[in-house]
Amino acid sequence: MSELLHGHDGTVVYMDDILVFGEMQEKHDQNLKRVMETIQASGLRLNKEKCQFSQPKLNFLGQVVTRQGIAPSPERVKAITAMDSPQNISELRQLLGMINYTERYLPNQQRRVQSDC
Repeated sequence: MSELLHGHDGTVVYMDDILVFGEMQEKHDQNLKRVMETIQASGLRLNKEKCQFSQPKLNFLGQVVTRQGIAPSPERVKAITAMDSPQNISELRQLLGMINYTERYLPNQQRRVQSDC
């Protein structure tokens, strides 16, 4: 799916999920039409029950996407805040993994750059 839709404007593919977007409805519709034409030409079929079109808000990969931007899903934030304190290395790694996933939304968070030195 990623290879098939590579280079399509306003399109994000994650495994078998396709997210099509545009700055304005007209651009969204143009992007969607191109994606649908490509899928049809390839012979692939979509599951109609799983398709959602022109959604003003959606959950995608643990994030909430709206016209205003992207934010962590409230469910993910709740899962982090409800976690018990880690009792061992495995639980600490799990907590850090969940926090790292939402790191970009934390205030005053600086991205770390790793050096090969």
